[in-house]
Amino acid sequence: MDLEHVSTVINLPGLDPHCCAFLLKELIKYVMYMRQQIPSLFPEVEKEAKEIEDIKKSHKRITLHQKKVLNSFNSFLSLCNDIDTLFSTIGDVKTLFFCIVLGQSVNIPHELFFVRFHMDPSIVVDQSKFPNISNNLIRRLVMNGPEIFFTLSKQRKIFLLAHVDNQHVIEGFVPKQNFKVALPKQVRRMNHEPSKRVLVVEVTTPSTQTNKQDTLEHMFSYMIKNNKQEHKDSNNMWFLSSSHIKGFTAHHGSQKDQLY
Repeated sequence: MDLEHVSTVINLPGLDPHCCAFLLKELIKYVMYMRQQIPSLFPEVEKEAKEIEDIKKSHKRITLHQKKVLNSFNSFLSLCNDIDTLFSTIGDVKTLFFCIVLGQSVNIPHELFFVRFHMDPSIVVDQSKFPNISNNLIRRLVMNGPEIFFTLSKQRKIFLLAHVDNQHVIEGFVPKQNFKVALPKQVRRMNHEPSKRVLVVEVTTPSTQTNKQDTLEHMFSYMIKNNKQEHKDSNNMWFLSSSHIKGFTAHHGSQKDQLY
Protein backbone atom coordinates (compact mmCIF):
# COMPACT_ATOMS: atom_id res chain seq x y z
CA MET A 1 0.00 0.00 0.00
CA ASP A 2 1.51 3.32 -1.10
CA LEU A 3 1.47 6.42 1.05
CA GLU A 4 0.08 9.60 -0.47
CA HIS A 5 2.19 11.85 1.72
CA VAL A 6 2.02 15.66 2.02
CA SER A 7 4.17 17.60 4.48
CA THR A 8 4.06 21.29 5.37
CA VAL A 9 5.44 23.73 7.94
CA ILE A 10 3.14 26.55 9.07
CA ASN A 11 4.51 29.55 10.95
CA LEU A 12 2.06 31.27 13.30
CA PRO A 13 2.46 33.93 16.01
CA GLY A 14 3.50 32.86 19.51
CA LEU A 15 1.30 29.97 20.68
CA ASP A 16 0.38 29.09 24.24
CA PRO A 17 -1.14 25.73 25.31
CA HIS A 18 -4.70 27.10 25.42
CA CYS A 19 -4.41 28.40 21.87
CA CYS A 20 -2.98 25.09 20.64
CA ALA A 21 -5.84 23.19 22.28
CA PHE A 22 -8.27 25.46 20.42
CA LEU A 23 -6.41 24.91 17.13
CA LEU A 24 -6.49 21.13 17.56
CA LYS A 25 -10.26 21.14 18.10
CA GLU A 26 -10.78 23.37 15.06
CA LEU A 27 -8.56 21.11 12.98
CA ILE A 28 -10.66 18.09 13.98
CA LYS A 29 -13.83 19.96 12.98
CA TYR A 30 -12.29 20.82 9.64
CA VAL A 31 -11.18 17.24 9.02
CA MET A 32 -14.67 15.99 9.91
CA TYR A 33 -16.26 18.29 7.32
CA MET A 34 -13.71 18.10 4.52
CA ARG A 35 -13.44 14.31 4.76
CA GLN A 36 -17.24 14.00 4.59
CA GLN A 37 -17.68 12.60 8.10
CA ILE A 38 -20.39 15.23 8.69
CA PRO A 39 -22.74 16.52 5.95
CA SER A 40 -22.43 20.24 6.77
CA LEU A 41 -20.18 22.73 8.51
CA PHE A 42 -19.78 22.03 12.23
CA PRO A 43 -21.84 25.04 13.48
CA GLU A 44 -24.82 23.64 11.57
CA VAL A 45 -24.28 20.19 13.11
CA GLU A 46 -24.06 21.81 16.55
CA LYS A 47 -27.30 23.72 15.95
CA GLU A 48 -29.08 20.56 14.84
CA ALA A 49 -27.75 18.61 17.84
CA LYS A 50 -29.07 21.24 20.26
CA GLU A 51 -32.48 21.15 18.58
CA ILE A 52 -32.51 17.35 18.96
CA GLU A 53 -31.63 17.72 22.65
CA ASP A 54 -34.67 19.97 23.05
CA ILE A 55 -36.82 17.31 21.39
CA LYS A 56 -35.53 14.68 23.81
CA LYS A 57 -36.18 16.97 26.79
CA SER A 58 -39.80 17.22 25.70
CA HIS A 59 -39.94 13.39 25.90
CA LYS A 60 -40.54 13.01 22.17
CA ARG A 61 -39.02 10.22 20.08
CA ILE A 62 -36.17 11.04 17.73
CA THR A 63 -35.30 9.53 14.35
CA LEU A 64 -32.36 7.26 13.65
CA HIS A 65 -30.65 10.07 11.77
CA GLN A 66 -31.13 12.44 14.72
CA LYS A 67 -29.64 9.84 17.03
CA LYS A 68 -26.53 9.64 14.81
CA VAL A 69 -26.19 13.43 14.80
CA LEU A 70 -26.47 13.60 18.57
CA ASN A 71 -24.03 10.74 19.16
CA SER A 72 -21.46 12.30 16.84
CA PHE A 73 -21.79 15.73 18.45
CA ASN A 74 -21.58 14.37 22.01
CA SER A 75 -18.54 12.28 21.06
CA PHE A 76 -16.85 15.42 19.78
CA LEU A 77 -17.59 17.22 23.07
CA SER A 78 -16.14 14.28 24.99
CA LEU A 79 -13.02 14.39 22.81
CA CYS A 80 -12.71 18.12 23.49
CA ASN A 81 -12.77 17.41 27.23
CA ASP A 82 -9.93 14.92 26.77
CA ILE A 83 -7.94 17.54 24.82
CA ASP A 84 -8.47 20.18 27.52
CA THR A 85 -7.40 17.71 30.21
CA LEU A 86 -4.25 16.84 28.28
CA PHE A 87 -3.18 20.44 27.75
CA SER A 88 -3.88 21.31 31.38
CA THR A 89 -1.65 18.49 32.70
CA ILE A 90 1.42 18.69 30.45
CA GLY A 91 3.23 21.31 32.55
CA ASP A 92 5.94 23.26 30.72
CA VAL A 93 6.18 20.97 27.69
CA LYS A 94 7.09 23.04 24.64
CA THR A 95 6.04 20.63 21.87
CA LEU A 96 3.09 18.28 21.50
CA PHE A 97 2.62 15.74 18.73
CA PHE A 98 -0.83 14.43 17.72
CA CYS A 99 -2.30 12.09 15.13
CA ILE A 100 -5.90 12.29 13.91
CA VAL A 101 -6.86 8.90 12.46
CA LEU A 102 -9.70 8.14 10.04
CA GLY A 103 -10.39 4.43 9.70
CA GLN A 104 -12.35 1.36 10.73
CA SER A 105 -10.27 1.33 13.91
CA VAL A 106 -7.09 2.96 15.14
CA ASN A 107 -5.21 -0.15 14.01
CA ILE A 108 -6.74 -0.02 10.52
CA PRO A 109 -6.21 3.63 9.51
CA HIS A 110 -6.99 4.96 6.07
CA GLU A 111 -6.06 8.62 6.54
CA LEU A 112 -3.61 10.08 9.04
CA PHE A 113 -3.22 13.72 9.99
CA PHE A 114 -0.05 14.30 12.00
CA VAL A 115 0.36 17.69 13.66
CA ARG A 116 2.99 18.97 16.06
CA PHE A 117 2.58 22.22 17.98
CA HIS A 118 5.50 24.30 19.19
CA MET A 119 4.37 26.27 22.23
CA ASP A 120 5.69 28.92 24.57
CA PRO A 121 4.20 28.24 28.04
CA SER A 122 5.56 31.58 29.29
CA ILE A 123 3.18 33.64 27.14
CA VAL A 124 -0.57 34.15 27.22
CA VAL A 125 -2.38 34.62 23.92
CA ASP A 126 -5.51 36.78 23.93
CA GLN A 127 -8.42 34.35 23.42
CA SER A 128 -10.12 36.83 21.09
CA LYS A 129 -7.29 36.12 18.63
CA PHE A 130 -7.85 32.35 18.61
CA PRO A 131 -10.37 32.34 15.70
CA ASN A 132 -8.10 34.45 13.46
CA ILE A 133 -5.12 32.20 14.21
CA SER A 134 -7.28 29.15 13.48
CA ASN A 135 -8.50 30.60 10.17
CA ASN A 136 -4.88 31.26 9.21
CA LEU A 137 -3.96 27.64 10.01
CA ILE A 138 -6.84 26.18 7.99
CA ARG A 139 -6.16 28.47 5.04
CA ARG A 140 -2.52 27.39 4.94
CA LEU A 141 -3.52 23.73 5.15
CA VAL A 142 -5.87 24.04 2.18
CA MET A 143 -3.13 25.71 0.14
CA ASN A 144 -0.57 23.01 0.95
CA GLY A 145 -2.67 19.84 0.95
CA PRO A 146 -5.51 20.10 -1.61
CA GLU A 147 -4.97 16.52 -2.80
CA ILE A 148 -5.62 15.36 0.77
CA PHE A 149 -8.76 17.37 1.49
CA PHE A 150 -10.53 17.59 -1.87
CA THR A 151 -11.17 13.90 -2.53
CA LEU A 152 -14.09 11.61 -1.79
CA SER A 153 -14.07 9.70 1.49
CA LYS A 154 -16.18 6.91 2.97
CA GLN A 155 -17.84 7.09 6.36
CA ARG A 156 -15.31 6.13 9.01
CA LYS A 157 -14.44 6.68 12.64
CA ILE A 158 -12.19 9.46 13.90
CA PHE A 159 -9.62 8.80 16.62
CA LEU A 160 -7.09 11.04 18.35
CA LEU A 161 -3.67 9.97 19.62
CA ALA A 162 -1.18 12.07 21.57
CA HIS A 163 2.56 11.40 21.62
CA VAL A 164 3.69 12.29 25.15
CA ASP A 165 6.10 11.23 27.87
CA ASN A 166 5.36 7.65 28.93
CA GLN A 167 5.51 8.71 32.59
CA HIS A 168 2.38 10.82 32.19
CA VAL A 169 -0.98 9.58 33.42
CA ILE A 170 -3.60 11.53 31.47
CA GLU A 171 -7.28 11.22 32.27
CA GLY A 172 -9.24 10.15 29.20
CA PHE A 173 -6.22 8.64 27.42
CA VAL A 174 -4.91 5.07 27.42
CA PRO A 175 -1.49 3.79 26.21
CA LYS A 176 -1.43 2.60 22.60
CA GLN A 177 1.97 0.97 22.32
CA ASN A 178 1.24 -0.90 19.08
CA PHE A 179 0.21 2.12 17.00
CA LYS A 180 2.24 2.27 13.79
CA VAL A 181 2.00 4.22 10.57
CA ALA A 182 2.37 1.24 8.22
CA LEU A 183 -0.48 -1.24 7.96
CA PRO A 184 0.04 -4.96 8.58
CA LYS A 185 0.41 -6.98 5.36
CA GLN A 186 -2.77 -8.96 5.96
CA VAL A 187 -4.77 -5.73 6.31
CA ARG A 188 -3.33 -4.39 3.04
CA ARG A 189 -4.42 -7.54 1.22
CA MET A 190 -7.86 -7.41 2.81
CA ASN A 191 -8.58 -3.76 1.98
CA HIS A 192 -7.30 -3.74 -1.62
CA GLU A 193 -7.05 0.05 -1.36
CA PRO A 194 -4.53 1.80 -3.63
CA SER A 195 -3.16 4.28 -1.15
CA LYS A 196 -3.35 5.67 2.34
CA ARG A 197 -3.32 9.46 2.67
CA VAL A 198 -1.06 11.15 5.20
CA LEU A 199 -0.75 14.83 6.04
CA VAL A 200 2.17 15.96 8.22
CA VAL A 201 1.84 19.46 9.67
CA GLU A 202 4.43 21.30 11.75
CA VAL A 203 2.80 24.29 13.49
CA THR A 204 5.60 26.49 14.71
CA THR A 205 6.60 30.12 15.24
CA PRO A 206 9.14 32.15 13.23
CA SER A 207 11.47 32.16 16.24
CA THR A 208 11.40 28.39 16.86
CA GLN A 209 14.78 26.74 16.36
CA THR A 210 14.45 23.13 15.18
CA ASN A 211 17.42 21.10 13.99
CA LYS A 212 17.01 18.86 10.98
CA GLN A 213 17.03 15.65 13.03
CA ASP A 214 14.17 16.90 15.22
CA THR A 215 11.71 18.01 12.55
CA LEU A 216 8.35 16.28 12.33
CA GLU A 217 9.12 15.36 8.72
CA HIS A 218 12.30 13.56 9.84
CA MET A 219 10.43 11.77 12.63
CA PHE A 220 7.69 10.70 10.22
CA SER A 221 10.23 9.42 7.68
CA TYR A 222 11.88 7.35 10.41
CA MET A 223 8.53 5.86 11.43
CA ILE A 224 7.73 4.90 7.84
CA LYS A 225 11.16 3.49 7.07
CA ASN A 226 11.41 1.42 10.25
CA ASN A 227 7.69 0.79 10.89
CA LYS A 228 8.19 1.94 14.48
CA GLN A 229 6.60 4.48 16.77
CA GLU A 230 9.70 6.62 17.40
CA HIS A 231 13.43 6.57 17.93
CA LYS A 232 14.84 4.04 20.38
CA ASP A 233 16.01 6.74 22.80
CA SER A 234 12.61 8.42 22.98
CA ASN A 235 10.74 8.49 26.30
CA ASN A 236 7.50 9.23 24.51
CA MET A 237 4.75 6.89 23.44
CA TRP A 238 1.31 7.10 21.89
CA PHE A 239 -1.77 7.57 24.06
CA LEU A 240 -5.25 7.09 22.59
CA SER A 241 -8.24 9.18 23.62
CA SER A 242 -11.07 7.03 24.96
CA SER A 243 -13.48 9.12 22.87
CA HIS A 244 -13.92 8.63 19.13
CA ILE A 245 -16.34 10.11 16.61
CA LYS A 246 -18.39 8.10 14.14
CA GLY A 247 -19.10 9.87 10.87
CA PHE A 248 -22.62 10.15 9.46
CA THR A 249 -24.17 11.20 6.16
CA ALA A 250 -26.99 13.57 5.36
CA HIS A 251 -30.40 12.04 6.02
CA HIS A 252 -32.66 10.67 3.30
CA GLY A 253 -36.42 10.85 3.47
CA SER A 254 -37.07 7.22 4.37
CA GLN A 255 -34.28 7.17 6.95
CA LYS A 256 -35.33 10.44 8.56
CA ASP A 257 -38.85 9.19 9.24
CA GLN A 258 -37.71 6.11 11.17
CA LEU A 259 -38.30 6.80 14.84
CA TYR A 260 -35.87 5.44 17.38
